[in-house]
Amino acid sequence: MREALVGATRFSDFQRSLDMARNVLTNRLEALCEAGILSKHPQKEGSSRSFYVLTPKGSALFPVVVALGQWGDKWIFGSEGEPVRLVERMTEIPLQEITVATETGQTVTPADLKLMPGPGAEPSTRKHLKKMQNACHNGTGSK
Repeated sequence: MREALVGATRFSDFQRSLDMARNVLTNRLEALCEAGILSKHPQKEGSSRSFYVLTPKGSALFPVVVALGQWGDKWIFGSEGEPVRLVERMTEIPLQEITVATETGQTVTPADLKLMPGPGAEPSTRKHLKKMQNACHNGTGSK
């Protein structure tokens, strides 16, 4: 995902950057295509070579990939500092740390969360959420 998000499109781009066996890379790219995260297109009409393009679903993973990278920079690399700094292309200003916030911009921590059924919740989901809420209120579970 990281490679696709920064512009890799050809199999050789992915392989050169990731340094993995062709069969493993082929399987991973196929899985990303099957999941609708990448789409595969022939380089030229009638060509057996292909290129890969992020779909809107794949592009939507951008904040997730950045957040995981920022987590690794803090908790894995720590005092050594990040091995790669993400900056905005034109200004070279580093990205702000990704946080979770309410619609009004208030930062939220896990302790601030409450799970509620959404409009697509099935009865089993509603039952599970009710059970979790009761366990938390009775002191038998964590928040």
